[in-house]
Amino acid sequence: MKIFLKRTLLATLTVCVGILVSSLLMITPARAGVPCCLISCVGEDLAHNHGTTFLVDDQYIFCTYTNPTQITGLLAKIKAAGIQVVIVDMTNDPQWQGGNLWPKSQIQIANIDSACRSLGLQYAFLIGGDAAHGSVPILDGRAATILSLWASSPAYRKFGLNGDNRPLLVVFYSPAGAGLTANLKAAPAAAQTHLSQFHLVCTQVNQRQQYTSIDGWGYHGCTQSADGTTRYVSTQSSMWPYDISGTTSDPNVSTYEVDWKKIPVSAWIDRVEWCSLAQGYSIYGTYDDTCDECEWGIADTSKAPRLFQYPGNDPYAYYNPVQKVVTQGLPAGTPPVDNQWLVQSESFGKTSNVSSLQLPYKYAQSAGNLNVVVVQTANTSATIPSVSDSDGNAYQLAIGPTTSAGSEQWMYYAPIIKASNSNGKGSNSVSVTFSGQVSQADMTLYELAGVDALANTVSSSGNGITAATGNITTKIPEILVAGACSDGTCNTYLDPGYQRGGDGDFGDCVNGNEYQYVITPGSYHAAMGVGGPNNTKCNWVIQLAAFYGHTAPTAPPAQASPANPSTSK
Repeated sequence: MKIFLKRTLLATLTVCVGILVSSLLMITPARAGVPCCLISCVGEDLAHNHGTTFLVDDQYIFCTYTNPTQITGLLAKIKAAGIQVVIVDMTNDPQWQGGNLWPKSQIQIANIDSACRSLGLQYAFLIGGDAAHGSVPILDGRAATILSLWASSPAYRKFGLNGDNRPLLVVFYSPAGAGLTANLKAAPAAAQTHLSQFHLVCTQVNQRQQYTSIDGWGYHGCTQSADGTTRYVSTQSSMWPYDISGTTSDPNVSTYEVDWKKIPVSAWIDRVEWCSLAQGYSIYGTYDDTCDECEWGIADTSKAPRLFQYPGNDPYAYYNPVQKVVTQGLPAGTPPVDNQWLVQSESFGKTSNVSSLQLPYKYAQSAGNLNVVVVQTANTSATIPSVSDSDGNAYQLAIGPTTSAGSEQWMYYAPIIKASNSNGKGSNSVSVTFSGQVSQADMTLYELAGVDALANTVSSSGNGITAATGNITTKIPEILVAGACSDGTCNTYLDPGYQRGGDGDFGDCVNGNEYQYVITPGSYHAAMGVGGPNNTKCNWVIQLAAFYGHTAPTAPPAQASPANPSTSK
């Protein structure tokens, strides 16, 4: 049974963008989604092992999948964690016909099929192409191979939802579900004869997820399908928002492994709990994907690079949370981090002679949700006479203007919005009018679920290498979201317990965000490093708002302490 609790939202909003979060506290005694994970056969062949070995029977080895005993031992560990379906990563061209790994691939898949049959597991494929993610004919050829060699096996997974019993096929694609759908629609029927015999779903290729109905199957970070029926999590920092330890915040510029790192175990527990609430499929990252070092399997990572090591070199550090949640479910009173609060968001900006901004939501809006509009200008004398939208929702000022070094920011909100009359096209458009022309302006929209009222606000601004919010006192469960925007960078996260949120680059301002679920009432704040190159000081602005919901619980909730409360000192 799901219990919906009164919820507070804390959102730190920055000079050019703000993130607001609400959360429906969902308590469930057991998981609902079919538990899956990815496995990889090419770590050793592509020289990406980085020294990581996995526990097979009683020893840590490089499992090549060519030894039937080894693969059975590895899959037995996966089954012991409660996983029912393994998704085999076959996204590299050398693994297919004509490639130098093709003879080996056939042996590996035969071993996987045999081990799955003996263990009562199922498998499916993740396909793509090194240089041809968008080629429908290449994907169709690989689908033909799967149909002829493996899809008829009793161990091959049928999709099984909504009466669709076609074999499941995951596609590594850019730009994810929207791109695959468009290319399939444009391609002639003859080019997709074999693909049409599968139920196709998508992972993103190192870019922002599109959140269509077929998305949510990976590949990095934490993501879900548009309806939330499929969820995916990994132990690796998100590709978008991008966790940088290198030179860029653009995931399409740098995808080098040195820029990736594992999230803390506490954050992994949050992700696993969130993933377990999917009603269709729950994909718990990659068990042994040594290509990208985002595995959660029982591994010895002591010889791996620092960013990829398990904390304390504990082989079970990331395995145990999966096994506990998947096999036992969520105990009553455990509040998982649930990202369903953020329904959708859009951003838009102009850089010269701006007198107004207009921006439509991409998708149809749901009645009762809350809209947020964050507006920033490179002008400290402008005012905003009007904020409105085409659906006729009424907007109120939450906080602002907040100013610093020639920048000005406001936040408006519209509670209990109307349902869009757009037939699913999301045509509700928000308009902001300025009192005069400004040199630069940005607008960010958010649709949030589960909140309908403003609790309180606070803002601050300054110059330095750290942006810090003022304290805010809470009395009921909430999500804390911190953001910082500056003319430097936003890649240092100083408060413990937070997870990385959305980042962006809007004109002259770079922003970063982080969030954390808290249930203990108290005083909270957040801080981020915002220094420029060589830690030079930067100008920054932060806005903080708290929104909450009036939804009455259906039963008295059991209280639980947060894993990592971030109480201000």
